[in-house]
Amino acid sequence: MLHKCEYMLILPEREDVGLTYPTETSADNATDGDTSMVRMNLEFETVANYHLRKRKFNVIFHDVTMEETIMAISEMLGFTKVYVHKPDNTNSYRNMIIPPLHDISSVFGFLQTSSLYGGVYDAGLRHFIIGDTLVVYPALTQIESDIVVNFLYTGPNSLLGVKKQMSIDSKKINIIINSAIKQAERGQRVMENIGNWFIQLCPESIVDDNYTVEEDSVSINEDNLASITISDTATGVINDTFTQSFEMINNNRLLTEQLYQNRMVDIAFKWTQAVPYLIYPLYKSFIITDNGSEMYTKSCILNRLTYNLIKQNTTDNQGFLCECDVSISCITE
Repeated sequence: MLHKCEYMLILPEREDVGLTYPTETSADNATDGDTSMVRMNLEFETVANYHLRKRKFNVIFHDVTMEETIMAISEMLGFTKVYVHKPDNTNSYRNMIIPPLHDISSVFGFLQTSSLYGGVYDAGLRHFIIGDTLVVYPALTQIESDIVVNFLYTGPNSLLGVKKQMSIDSKKINIIINSAIKQAERGQRVMENIGNWFIQLCPESIVDDNYTVEEDSVSINEDNLASITISDTATGVINDTFTQSFEMINNNRLLTEQLYQNRMVDIAFKWTQAVPYLIYPLYKSFIITDNGSEMYTKSCILNRLTYNLIKQNTTDNQGFLCECDVSISCITE
């Protein structure tokens, strides 16, 4: 739902500025002409956040943890409400340097991927803004909330002509999906061909007594090798590997994030007749399908929601129709 603050509509595509409604004559000559609507992308943005995302900054913090750094950055950016899930990285840093030209869209990614500071979350970092609230959290996370979102997949074009495709029952939101879905499952393929158990050596470990130089080779003290895995070995597959590029990095969370992502099944679909900002990425959600003999329910993670407004030009409706591109992930079993 839209929060009570001043919003603006942004037209991100320059070529959309000159769009006009098709005439009846041109529509008759077209195979799929439609004089009732013009498709263009419009973005909702608060006035404050529109100006905020253009702000560049750099700063040095002293004697801080990752959580304290994120809170300090949020305060610098003017957020009055901040939710930060407790980082996996609990180290304290004497100096935390944020290089120049970072902004709200890049600074948290810098903290996650920087080899200087070792990352924030094992599974990767995500963030989004609700009104004047900033939310920073690990990927593949669901918030503890009473609100549940059910996506009921009925198959492409199965509900043509049906106007009501959503219901709200107490704190349960049911959304019917009758568009085509795209699914990408990489878990088993990656497990077999790339590996689900990384062996990593940090460059900082290469000091005296940590390696032995022989005539034709260098032997590393095994005590300084990090063994990184999160995979459930119930399938019987254990595939040890070094980092794919055979490079040594200080930030092991780049590897754990990759391992987490490799266990996921990514699903993308379109939510037609969407209600802008009714749901958010951290909500507990499920995808429900019918496999022919029984209903199949799978817990999923809301990754991304992109709302698109379509301008309508009909006698009954001169407003906008909203569609939402939804991206979710399910953990492979």
